[in-house]
Amino acid sequence: MCIRTWYIFLATAFSLLLGLVQVGYGQRIYADAQQPSNTALASVSGAGNAVDLPDTTNYSTLNVTLGIGGLIHAQQNLQFVNNPKPSIYSPVVAKIGSNSSLLTLLGGFVIQRTNGGINSLVAPSYSVSELLNLLQLLGGNTTGNVVFPPTGNSFDGIRFEVNSLLGIGITARYYYAFYIVPPTVSESDITLCQGATQSITISNFQTYTPYTYRFYNSRIGGVQIDMDVTTSTFTIPANWEGSYWLEAREHNAYPSARTEIKIIRNKISGGIISGDQTICEGDNPVMINGSLPDETTVGATIVYQWQKNTSGTYETIVGATTQNYLPIASAETAKYQRKVTSTLNGTVCESLSNEITITVKPKPPAPNIELHPNSQY
Repeated sequence: MCIRTWYIFLATAFSLLLGLVQVGYGQRIYADAQQPSNTALASVSGAGNAVDLPDTTNYSTLNVTLGIGGLIHAQQNLQFVNNPKPSIYSPVVAKIGSNSSLLTLLGGFVIQRTNGGINSLVAPSYSVSELLNLLQLLGGNTTGNVVFPPTGNSFDGIRFEVNSLLGIGITARYYYAFYIVPPTVSESDITLCQGATQSITISNFQTYTPYTYRFYNSRIGGVQIDMDVTTSTFTIPANWEGSYWLEAREHNAYPSARTEIKIIRNKISGGIISGDQTICEGDNPVMINGSLPDETTVGATIVYQWQKNTSGTYETIVGATTQNYLPIASAETAKYQRKVTSTLNGTVCESLSNEITITVKPKPPAPNIELHPNSQY
């Protein structure tokens, strides 16, 4: 009974360990189906090992004996069937290995995307120098991860071919293929006032695996913008405008497809209103002319509101909502300004014009004239 209990404990612990290994990879989505293909003098053994998740240490074996001109080959395609398929912008990673250094065998390897099965190839193919550029060697140079950049073409599999082009027998291992789930964010279409900032949250941020996040200026390729993001919350800088592309990176080596974050700036200016006036008490001021705003954003709704200040605080002038404004006669000096409001996608932004002063001077008193009829003057 004790021995049986011990075996049950070991089996449970091993299952939990595999689960932890799988969970520890965070946002990886693995290929879950496979198709092997052999020719004479070539074989694929243990084909199912390359998709026997969650065990990522197991592998299939592709073997080619001596041959001429690459006519002999063993192929295996790892395909995303039940698991979600990668997008056309997803980088994909395939782990391969051999009993000797991979650097001496690249001439006998060809790796290529597929779409719909082992023989439905998607250009380009990678071998020799192209493959070397994508290969990240692991310990001892006998295993490595091939990181394929996105091409914008649809695919659902990665085919690994070992052939006789080198004229020697080759044995290689195929471990798995996966891609990284792209980041999801709390908001991806954002409208902000000029100079404003806003925080966004990476909803599927990874904390238990070394993940970093990067912004780029394009969906594929491009240049990194700003520093790496290492927390789940990111503040959009005050000067960002346009499209930015957020990428997740496992171990800073395996990138995801990028998520677009589009930032629209609701730009508005208060414009210029015409100059100061000086009038006498009871006289009517002239029209205050206001220019159109210097900056506006296409699609925004613009509203004017004139304001008046006679005691140190500006107050709204009810009904004064046109581009220009004709003040009514007043007995006191007052300052005027125009507030311009721009509403775009529910975001309201305001700007004030310059201020002008209408100075009201009291009328001089009427002259006091006395008439003296008998006076010679």
